[in-house]
Amino acid sequence: MIKDQARLVIIFSLTYIFFCVIVTVFPYEYYDSDSSCYSSISQKLAYQPLQKWCAPQWWGHGGNEGLFHDHPPGILWLPAILVRLGIKGSVAALCANFFYILLSLYFIF
Repeated sequence: MIKDQARLVIIFSLTYIFFCVIVTVFPYEYYDSDSSCYSSISQKLAYQPLQKWCAPQWWGHGGNEGLFHDHPPGILWLPAILVRLGIKGSVAALCANFFYILLSLYFIF
């Protein structure tokens, strides 16, 4: 049982690294408004003080102002953390998406 879990963690990690390298080498551009919105907001959030991370703003994206109410703020935190670690904004959002997808698959299977 422990060996199976260790194997899954290794496969998960290698797959995640592979996908992140792919989107770094072959840049991808968002074409839908939602993905570009979340990517943009998380990039701007990355440069804000941590106190503002609990209530992210629209920052004018799509002509909207005020608090961002579409999703819980935690959905923007992983891409923002990756941006703070030095990963390019659009790549950080894709890497966060890969993490969420792989984590979902891990819990499903």
